Amino acid sequence: MLVERHVACDLCRAFLSRLRYAEERRGQWARAAKEDDASEVRRFSVVVTLGVNIAVFGIQPKCARAQRARNETRARM
Repeated sequence: MLVERHVACDLCRAFLSRLRYAEERRGQWARAAKEDDASEVRRFSVVVTLGVNIAVFGIQPKCARAQRARNETRARM
């Protein structure tokens, strides 16, 4: 049981880390859009899309905190 819980916590940590990364990239994309830098907008939109897809759909989190973060991100998309 202890080993399973530890593995689940590692998965949730990885999930939350990816989610934070995607949120950071989304902020960078928004700043680039405000500055009208088309090349930056294209580049960040690809990164954000990949990051959100990995974060939201890549790992199925086990703990309630990670599930809540995933669901909030899905709701914003």
